[in-house]
Amino acid sequence: MKRKKPKNIWEIFNFTFALGTGLLGSLLVGIFIGYYLDKVFKTSPVFLLAFTVLGIWVGFRDIFRFLR
Repeated sequence: MKRKKPKNIWEIFNFTFALGTGLLGSLLVGIFIGYYLDKVFKTSPVFLLAFTVLGIWVGFRDIFRFLR
């Protein structure tokens, strides 16, 4: 499937906003899940670090899928 080129500044803004919010959203979800699991299981930075890395990985994977 061939993607059409953006015509005006608002289409470019929408495209970049979608990429940014996708990355930020997955990162924040990973941080919140990791923080919650650390509080429940009383393991200080273990789950927070693991889910932060997982959130970053998911965000970049979504960006690459979107751009492809």
